[in-house]
Amino acid sequence: MVFSMRYKILLLLFLLSLAPALSSASTVVLSGSCQTPYAVSNTVMLNFTLRNSGNGTATSIALIPKLYGIASGINVSSEDIGSLYPNNTKITSFNISGLSIPGEYAIGIITSYYQGSSNFFAVFPCTFYFNSKNLTPYVSTLGVNNVKNGINATFFNLAPRSINATAYIIAPPSLHFTPSPINFSISPDKAKNIDFNISKTNLVGLENASYGTGLALSYMYNGRYHTSLLNFVYSSSISKTHSIFSGYFIVYVFFAVFIVLAALIIVSIFYGRKRKQRSQNGK
Repeated sequence: MVFSMRYKILLLLFLLSLAPALSSASTVVLSGSCQTPYAVSNTVMLNFTLRNSGNGTATSIALIPKLYGIASGINVSSEDIGSLYPNNTKITSFNISGLSIPGEYAIGIITSYYQGSSNFFAVFPCTFYFNSKNLTPYVSTLGVNNVKNGINATFFNLAPRSINATAYIIAPPSLHFTPSPINFSISPDKAKNIDFNISKTNLVGLENASYGTGLALSYMYNGRYHTSLLNFVYSSSISKTHSIFSGYFIVYVFFAVFIVLAALIIVSIFYGRKRKQRSQNGK
């Protein structure tokens, strides 16, 4: 009877020792990039490359293009591309028509995908040229900083005259920045600071996560449409205490159960010896 109890306890301990390995879930890591090989008439063909460098499979992938600035009213058809396995790449082409002003434009490829039964979103901001190339960036983005309630961006005007510009955030649906867009005027040889607030309610259940995000700045200059894009990572970081607890919860449980089961083994051995002594004394 004692041997049977020890065997069961040791078997349970062995299974628990495998728990960290079994619980380490696979991960999908997506990256994206854009190329515009040529323009046909008033249509731009944009090639979007999506790569999965993780060790998990992304399934039911939907690519939803969204244009910004003066092209925000132009619709581009979305594409369903199925699954993307680890260390694989897929290239999808989008046709963009309806543009009239030469220049550089911003687009965000919103990507919806599943990992297991969970639905995730990512966005990949890009720019592309229409009947123009290599435009001078008269207004530059000096930097983006994460602040308590959102982000702070700094711009600088290198042009010899004031420029009316529009700044907007290209973000996944789980992030909601306000206001966006923001229209402002920036004087020559001057810097301008802009604040975007973020709605924390949209991050329920997504605390301490990081999101690839883009800050686009658009304006007209000498008859051409200019857009500069700065990609950055927004970190929600709402509750560090929650993050630490959730990150080590499985470890805590494992060691607690290990200690309890170890105590059961000791008790089992102790009572086994007692029974053996009583049996010997009875003889």
